[in-house]
Amino acid sequence: DGRKLCNFFSYGTNDLTQMTMGISRDDSSAFIPKYMEAGILTDDPFNSIDEEGVGFLVKKSAIEGKAANQQLSLSVCGEQGGDPKSIKFFDQIGLDYVSCSPFRVPIARLAVGQAAARRFQKHQREERLHHQEFDDAALLSKVFHYCKVDTLPLWPFGH
Repeated sequence: DGRKLCNFFSYGTNDLTQMTMGISRDDSSAFIPKYMEAGILTDDPFNSIDEEGVGFLVKKSAIEGKAANQQLSLSVCGEQGGDPKSIKFFDQIGLDYVSCSPFRVPIARLAVGQAAARRFQKHQREERLHHQEFDDAALLSKVFHYCKVDTLPLWPFGH
């Protein structure tokens, strides 16, 4: 069934971009700026992941791979692995690692740290929301029990 066929996926984004978009990285500097100027592309797809095309393929295969093997390690290598916008996308779709050229490593480390901070903040907000709902329900129960009221005034709850 293929569940243990592999232990990791490593997406080579430079080659994947070339094959998906049907363009060569070697001569893209001659037309990518014109495409960006005309609004066809918002970013150079060899620097920042094309989320709608290449990103869709990475996300879909990551989902399918994890469905087959929950322990599957997911990583990306290529220039997009050092781009903050791409790193944010890769983090959102559940990739575990990024790899990039040496000159991009400092900014990649910063972007990975920012992604981890966003995940932590989201987790904290969800925890607070969960506890707030619990606390409000507990308070509501106490108000009904001790005050023997049929309706609850709104002012104790965030006003």
